[in-house]
Amino acid sequence: MHIRAAYLQGRHARCLTDGMDGHKYMFASESDAAEFDRLENQSLIHDWLAIGRASAFGLGVGSTCLEVGPGAGSMARWMAGVVGPSGRVDAIDISERFFPALQLPHINKRLGDIRSIELEESIYDIIHARLVLLHLPQADRVPVLERLRRSLKPGGSIIVCDPGHDQRLSLEPNEAEILWDRLLKGIVQVFIEQADYSLGTRLPELLVEGGYVETGGVYYMTLPTPGSVVQDYMIPIIDLVRRLTAGRTDLPFSNEDLDQLSGRIAECRVAVPLGFAWGRRGPAEGQDDLAAPAE
Repeated sequence: MHIRAAYLQGRHARCLTDGMDGHKYMFASESDAAEFDRLENQSLIHDWLAIGRASAFGLGVGSTCLEVGPGAGSMARWMAGVVGPSGRVDAIDISERFFPALQLPHINKRLGDIRSIELEESIYDIIHARLVLLHLPQADRVPVLERLRRSLKPGGSIIVCDPGHDQRLSLEPNEAEILWDRLLKGIVQVFIEQADYSLGTRLPELLVEGGYVETGGVYYMTLPTPGSVVQDYMIPIIDLVRRLTAGRTDLPFSNEDLDQLSGRIAECRVAVPLGFAWGRRGPAEGQDDLAAPAE
């Protein structure tokens, strides 16, 4: 059975307060099917980069992995297929809403808050967290990265990804791109209490603060083409922002701007800007006690 059909057949009750500390998750009001489709489109846009980096870090048969915030489950399912029955994939989410999409024998689904859920130390080869840190309060981001680092094996790797909507999209934007840029800046402004949609470019420094070594990162933007999955991803965002900002007059865009953007989305040469970063737990970290001198 196709993953989407399996999910819709076995879905759990919806959770409308998926955000941290009681904040309502931006997409919580979307129908189950619409939100699942949005997350699947997101996966089609972004999985390739995480897959390439995880493969470069040596993910293979028998590896142990942690997926934080699995969403529609594409990365968790891919990792499970790579590590095989001798490996292990843990998937932690604050909501069970999409757990039915993770029905594979060696995916261990765990319901909980990544800030407080119990984590084994020195257990994982790879940790992947896409669009998770932005939903955490600022004061919790480095502590969460520190506890994730301790759950990595020495030398293990983390991969994180979050949006950078505050960055300029094009050096010479056309009219449609100017409208899209206003929309992204408005998202940063509207949802600042629930999530930081400008976090992406700061990810490498957060990893350094969290104690990781060999850190690196890229900032990239997807390129939409007419009829592409990127456009399928962009259009529902316009409609959702329109609903959530109805009646507001303090935004960098108007309803007329959104109407115009909806009709000109094919003219956008750039879409969703994201920061993508990685780091390792030091290979000697936590090994000091093994070399303790004899009395």
